Amino acid sequence: QDVSRVQELQKNLEKQNILHGNNLERFYEAAKLSFDVIWDWNIVTGEVFRGEGFEKLIGFPAEEYKGDISYWNNHIHPDDKEAVEKKIHDFIISPDLNCEYAFRLIRADGTIANVFNRIRIIRDTNGRASRMIGVLHDLSWQKELEEKLDKEVTAKEKLLTESKENFKLIFNSSSDILYDNDLVTNKVLISDAYQKKYGYQITNDMTPADDWLSHIYPDDKSAVFQDFTRAIESEDTEWKYSYRFLKADNSVANVTSVAIILRDIAGKAYRMLGSMQDNSKQQILEEKLEQEIKSKEKQITEAVEEAKEIERSDIGKELHDNINQLLGASKLYIDLAKRGGQNSRTYLSQSSQYTLEAIEEIRKLTKGLTTDIIRNLGLFEAIDTICHDTMEISGVKISCSKKDFNEHSVGDKFKLNVYRIVQEQLNNILKHAKATKVNIDILQNEKSIQFSISDNGVGFKTGKKSEGIGVTNIKNRAASFNGTADFISQPGHGCDLQVKFPVSDALLIKS
Repeated sequence: QDVSRVQELQKNLEKQNILHGNNLERFYEAAKLSFDVIWDWNIVTGEVFRGEGFEKLIGFPAEEYKGDISYWNNHIHPDDKEAVEKKIHDFIISPDLNCEYAFRLIRADGTIANVFNRIRIIRDTNGRASRMIGVLHDLSWQKELEEKLDKEVTAKEKLLTESKENFKLIFNSSSDILYDNDLVTNKVLISDAYQKKYGYQITNDMTPADDWLSHIYPDDKSAVFQDFTRAIESEDTEWKYSYRFLKADNSVANVTSVAIILRDIAGKAYRMLGSMQDNSKQQILEEKLEQEIKSKEKQITEAVEEAKEIERSDIGKELHDNINQLLGASKLYIDLAKRGGQNSRTYLSQSSQYTLEAIEEIRKLTKGLTTDIIRNLGLFEAIDTICHDTMEISGVKISCSKKDFNEHSVGDKFKLNVYRIVQEQLNNILKHAKATKVNIDILQNEKSIQFSISDNGVGFKTGKKSEGIGVTNIKNRAASFNGTADFISQPGHGCDLQVKFPVSDALLIKS
């Protein structure tokens, strides 16, 4: 025999063993580093090598591991064991080189690991299986992620459904007609108000865009469509237009369409979001308001004219009943002085006195007409001035008390109103009461502003049906600020005028 040939074959075999040993060493080192379970099963000897990932996957300590196939099989889920064994058996007797399948393993803590086994089989020259090398992938974390993802997707779908329902609820709760116009499909999502207000049927919340155009008032249709087209073809992002719209019952509504135009990156309009506002009711309300304003203006004009007539009447009465009498008496004494005689000087003196009184009365009358007294002097000083003037002319003693009243907290209109009431009542006292003393008291608390004017004059019977114009004026002035004016009097016992205003009404009007 050729010994050299034998030696050559022996060297080649040793070389293959060395290479094989080196490859196995690299394989085992790689198995230690992998998170997956890398395994190697020698079918002939029954020995099984498993990487360190197996202990992490199953949870059993490494020292319990026995290097045979039974240890593997003991951890397969009972419901999967028969199918796995059949799969391996069929694979071994088949000519296939690759195989993969999924099954379940029971961990040390009793939980289930979902795994995927990918196998490469090594066969001899006769095709018989001698060895299997495989990788076991732990799918549990993937399944957990998938379940978590499914839950999140379900939650998002639920949220999306709720959002759609909430949007639809809000969309249909508006009194205006809301719409979402898809310019690509020519479909319009429109709110329920469209059918409620205008009577046109809506199918599945949608209506063709042409439906809206067909109901525009014929005389307005061309102008509306022209401006709508202009807005779409321009770079505008908003559109607003007012026009007339025909309802299903052929009545006409005045509407305004307001919309936001959405455009793509090329600037082409693809969607419009907007509303149709029915201005018919608003127009009716505006017309009604305008009528009411005109009516109020007429009432105010009439009230001003009435006030002027009353003022003129009061001035006329004052001129006729007082100043005219004084001037008449003055003229009478002048005529007597013209006749001569020893009393001429006395007559002239009396005439002069009456003339001076008439001048004083005219001065007081003029002063009473001006409204600048409140702005220039203030309420307290104005009342003090009129009291001083009244005492000088009439000799009536007047005392005035102001307690806790802050005149700066109220407006000029209110102060002038109070001043006119005081002025009116003092005039009434001088004309009719024959009083020698008058007391004016003004006070304020958290709820009201009150003042009283009392005198020691002849008094009167308050139960009379007919009241003088002076009393009526006072009550009307009090009522203008939601106040009250009450006269407490009896014949022979003087009179007490009590006026009361709510603080809120006095404070509200500042000018």
